[in-house]
Amino acid sequence: MGVPHLMRVIKRLSGAASMVVVGLLAIVGGLYLYVQASCNLHAVEDGKVYRSGQMPAEQLERFVKQAGIRSVINLRGENIGQGWYDQESRSARLLGVSLINYPISARSELSVEQMRKISALIRDAEKPVLIHCAGGADRTGLASALHCVDSGLPVQEALAQLSPYYGHFPYLLWADASAMDASLDRYLKVARVPVAGEVR
Repeated sequence: MGVPHLMRVIKRLSGAASMVVVGLLAIVGGLYLYVQASCNLHAVEDGKVYRSGQMPAEQLERFVKQAGIRSVINLRGENIGQGWYDQESRSARLLGVSLINYPISARSELSVEQMRKISALIRDAEKPVLIHCAGGADRTGLASALHCVDSGLPVQEALAQLSPYYGHFPYLLWADASAMDASLDRYLKVARVPVAGEVR
């Protein structure tokens, strides 16, 4: 194989690799737009537990009325003076909804105690409850997974809560969000939940 032929092969491969990268970026971009447009609103346990990203006040109020939401767990924490927080707090007050603030970071692994606290907040909140963070993908995904584990739902349902379907993509530029996956792995070990195929 001569050098000119090798160069043509490399050019073809680099062209194919570029197309793959562009295709992946298009998929990730499309998912991002979908998540943003929908505020990433989904049922974790229909009629009881819902998850989302940060909603504008009007959309939050509409969903609270539609689903009969009684509690909101805000994983971004109390942020008095920030427009989004002041609007959410005002909406909760007007609608008689409990607003529970529990700040966590998607970039830092949580302790088992923190995860137990989140699970207890969800368990003890008046239902239906809405859990949210900024995008509804990473922190909210972990909280939703913890609820699934502690409610005795199949472990696959818990793992699915932290997936690209909900915008959780702990790779490339978003690799820091893998802290949520590591946290869930630790919790599953402590909770002694067998993962599919695991022998105890």
